[in-house]
Amino acid sequence: TNIIVIAATNRPDTLDPALLRAGRFDRKVFVSVPTLEERIQIFEYYLKSKKVDEKVNLESLAKRTSGLVGADIENVVNEAALQVAKSNREVLEAKDFEYALEKVIMGPEKKVKSMKEKEKKLVAYHELGHAVTGHLLENADPIEKISIVRRGHALGVTWTTPEEDKNLYSKAKFLDEVVTLLGGRAAEELFFGKDEITTGASNDFERATNIVKNMILKYGMDEEIGTVNYLNDHEENEFVRPYSEKMAELLDQKIKNYLDTAYTKSKKILTENKDLIEKMCTILLQKEY
Repeated sequence: TNIIVIAATNRPDTLDPALLRAGRFDRKVFVSVPTLEERIQIFEYYLKSKKVDEKVNLESLAKRTSGLVGADIENVVNEAALQVAKSNREVLEAKDFEYALEKVIMGPEKKVKSMKEKEKKLVAYHELGHAVTGHLLENADPIEKISIVRRGHALGVTWTTPEEDKNLYSKAKFLDEVVTLLGGRAAEELFFGKDEITTGASNDFERATNIVKNMILKYGMDEEIGTVNYLNDHEENEFVRPYSEKMAELLDQKIKNYLDTAYTKSKKILTENKDLIEKMCTILLQKEY
């Protein structure tokens, strides 16, 4: 008697149903990622014992950390504080948070001195392909920063920041996101030719394909396929069985058609802005952000 059992998990879908029967865990509390207002409060909490420049805008910081949890925000504050300590200063400034945000969200910088000029140029055009398509598409997230400095396994990064927290996503939003993801490969092909395309877009393809799969197979966003859910919630991106071979072929073709259409749109946008991209590439290579 008088024993309370408390448990936490990030994967409730994998628990044995016997654990969730009445009388075991009677009260379930769902903890979501913090909202904008909550992120401001979390920043205030971790900064209350630190000296912060009055020019630092916590609301702006909170907006740029959409999707991060409390531990991530604590990490941002700690990284900013370390930067201040390294510089023998006492007050946290906006530039310290800028550095910390980039490190936490995009990963630590790793300047590769041995990278060849052609490879740098490829990376620059690839990232600009993402950035320009994203900037010009109505439903894509705003572009925060473009970098050709290596971070982790990525040779370059295009950082986007949502204008507001979202709980619902439209088909138009998904389609624009796919066009943006394919912008990197489209830029490589446009500026270097089909024979010079690289392996740099592999992760982009994976993410774009998963978005299209979810659109069609999970969210019922294709008129011809309709509102049948073909995805198994327990095994991500696995078809629910049974289904006909004819339907499997149609689903495969639909996924390919959406990706092909998005790639064509991406190339069109980049072709129309070719001169602008070349000017931006020159700046990126000079500054080596």
